[in-house]
Amino acid sequence: MILSTKTLYAICAVAIFAGGMSLGWKMRAPKPGKLDPPAAAVRQSDGSLIPERKPDPSAKPAQEIPKGSVVERIVYATIKPKSAVDPLPMIGDVQQAVVVPAVATPCPPVRVDLTLIRQPDQTRRVILSSPDGEVVGGLDVPVEAAPEQRVQKWAVTGLIGYDFRQRCRVYGAMASRSAGPFVVQTGFIGQTAFVGVGVRF
Repeated sequence: MILSTKTLYAICAVAIFAGGMSLGWKMRAPKPGKLDPPAAAVRQSDGSLIPERKPDPSAKPAQEIPKGSVVERIVYATIKPKSAVDPLPMIGDVQQAVVVPAVATPCPPVRVDLTLIRQPDQTRRVILSSPDGEVVGGLDVPVEAAPEQRVQKWAVTGLIGYDFRQRCRVYGAMASRSAGPFVVQTGFIGQTAFVGVGVRF
């Protein structure tokens, strides 16, 4: 069976369109972002500590993560309680006339685990816990507003061309609308109207 020229053109057009859609879909797939590089710990002049940064994509948080949330950061700190500044009181034993100093038992270091999560509504929360005790309070204070990302879906284009049959310039306009990986276009140039469908990549 011999296919006509129009049929061959149609098959080629469909094959090119399908191949373009497949290639565009693969190229449009978001690439995984890069983790922040490692960094050493820094002790600041006020006594605060910028902890060591050690990227680990397989790290597991110490707390339960709400359903649908994404873990962005895992942080833990070990805190050594300060000793009493004032001198300890003296306890006097009147019967034996022996003065015995009161001895305070030093508190052991306490670990605090923090996890930064991104919720399904794209807001962020911090989860606190400690294996050494109960977290009785805390405060999360957002300071910088996240920039709102506006997706441009519409585009309008002015067209200018040359009609070889009439040997004159022709003008037109085109409007396009993005819908996911696809782009729908419609417009006119001269006395010709057109509609097209494409793939973004």
